[in-house]
Order: sequence, then C-alpha cells, then structure tokens
Amino acid sequence: MNRVKRLFRFAVCTVLFASAFTEAGLAQSVLHFSTFEAPGVTPQAVEVLRDAYADLGIAIDVSFEKASRSILNAAAGKSDGEVVRIDLIGDRYPSLVRVDVPLAAMATYGFTNRPELETLSGEALKNYRAGYVRGALFAENAAKGSKEVWAVENPSQLFAMLNQGRLDIAYAAEAPARKIITRLGADDIYPLSATLKHYSFYHYLHERHRDLVPLVEDALRRRLPAGDSEDNRS
Repeated sequence: MNRVKRLFRFAVCTVLFASAFTEAGLAQSVLHFSTFEAPGVTPQAVEVLRDAYADLGIAIDVSFEKASRSILNAAAGKSDGEVVRIDLIGDRYPSLVRVDVPLAAMATYGFTNRPELETLSGEALKNYRAGYVRGALFAENAAKGSKEVWAVENPSQLFAMLNQGRLDIAYAAEAPARKIITRLGADDIYPLSATLKHYSFYHYLHERHRDLVPLVEDALRRRLPAGDSEDNRS
C-alpha cells in the first residue's frame, strides 16, 4: 500500500511540476552537474542519477573538475548542482540543496606509513603533519588542528607526499585510497583505526532548482534498493 501511495504521489508531482514549468516557459531538458573523481562513489552516483532524471524527462551532463573547483561552481550556480558530496557540504554552502536520499556510504581513515602512530588516540595524532584533498570537507575537518596541514589538488598527490615522507597522515576515503596505495606499490601505508569514520554521500541541486528536489528524491527511492534511503542516513 505504501508503495502504491508513493508511486501515485510521484506521478501527480511529476505532472504538476511539468505543467508549472511549461506554463512559466522554464522547461529545461538538460541539467549540467559538476563533480570530481572519486572512485567507488562518483561512477555509481552518475549512473543512478542519469536513470532517475530520465524518469523525469531530463538528461544530465556531467563535467569533472578538481574537487575544490567542482563545489565552487555548483555553489555559485555555474552548474546546476553537484553530483555527490557528504551531508556536511550543505552547512558550508547554503546555496546547495541536499537531495535527501543517500547515494553511497563510505569509510574514511587517516592513512600513515609510520608504525609508531598506530596506538595513538585521535587527539594525539594532531601532533603530526596531516594532508587532505582540497574540497573534501570530511578530510579537511579530520586534518584540522594538526601540527601542519597541507591541502593538495588530488588523491595521487596526497599519497605521493605521504610515501615520500612529506606527510605523516593522509586523510581520505578508504576505497580510492587503497587503489592508489596499490598503484604506488606502497605496502607500508595502512589506515589508522582510531581515525575511522563513516559518511553517507548525497546529490545536491543549486537552489534555483529547489522545486525539483522532492521529485528527484522520489525517483531515487524508486531506483535504489529498499532501505537505502532514510534508514541509512548519517
């Protein structure tokens, strides 16, 4: 019964939305989203969003930028929104409206190649040099307050600095970090258990598309497995 009600609401809202936009002369058949390379998150998010927006009769175009440039373009309205980011982004950029259905969940860590750090608490780790990818807010927050903090442009640069001894800790999402570590052949780099955190990732629309949010949420709930939305919010 709940599923029938949801489908009915989705159909009614879609008709009303399309009618309102057509009357206003504002119909838009293509939306342009900015994003950044995040293996394990971005490819899956793009695929799901293409299908969800297709249900609404809208095509999406995606451009890949540096993480910092991507979010600034979305917040400034240079793009129609951001493909996928953690829920903390909305607090920093109020012009972005969260589509409240998580697209992915990921573990994040501080990675190191210094065995003596393994037994330290999160607070004690602040006495060391830390780095993160600029634009990755979860990693920026994790690194904040460290002895030295370095912001770089991409994960490969971050782990190269760690591998070269220029950093003590690199804060990053687990899945892409492990791929880079394997590529570098850096077997001595590993995650610090004291730094483990879990985040859910969401799609964001620029505020000019605020009316689209409930429609996209309904479309995503229909596309994603049951229980992957409200039950898994961080």
